[in-house]
Amino acid sequence: MHDDLNGSANLISQWIVEQIEKNGLVLMDKVQKGDYDFTDVKLSFNEEMYQATALELMFMILHMVDMFLYIEDITNDRNTLMSMVLESLSDKLQFNLDDNFMEVYNYHQQTYGQYKFFIASKEQSVKDGLFWNFGKSISNAIAGHSHNIPLVLSVQHLFVEIWKDLNNLKATL
Repeated sequence: MHDDLNGSANLISQWIVEQIEKNGLVLMDKVQKGDYDFTDVKLSFNEEMYQATALELMFMILHMVDMFLYIEDITNDRNTLMSMVLESLSDKLQFNLDDNFMEVYNYHQQTYGQYKFFIASKEQSVKDGLFWNFGKSISNAIAGHSHNIPLVLSVQHLFVEIWKDLNNLKATL
C-alpha cells in the first residue's frame, strides 16, 4: 500500500509542477500581450510577480488535489498521501518543508476551505465561488487591485480546466 501511495504522490506532484509551469506561463503571456488591460495602465509581469503567482498557484492546486482526493475517495489515507505529495513536490521544486512553509500551507487550506463551491451556480453570487475569489487574489498580485474582471474571469476559467485535468488524472492513480 505504501508503494502505491508513493507512486501516486510522485505522479500527483509531477502533475502539480506541470500545472504551475503551464498556467503560470499562460497568465504571464496574456499579461504581457495586454489581454487584461482595461485602463490606461499597462500591466507588466516581472520575475517577482511570476514567483508570487506560481506560489499562489501551487497552494491553490494543492487545495484542489486535497479536495479531489476527499470527494473521489481515492484513498482511505488521504493525509498520508498529501504529506507524501508535499515531500515529493518539495524535492521537485527545491523548497523546504519547514514550519514556516507548513504555516502558510495550512493558512491557504483554511482560507480556501471556507468556500462551499469552486464556481457559484447561476442562483448564487460569484462571491461564493472559490475560483472567483482566487482570481481576485491573482488580480491583486498582478494588477495591484482585485477588480481586473478579465483577469479574474481568466483565472476562474484556468482553474475549471485544471479541475477537468485533475479528473483525467484519476484514471492513473
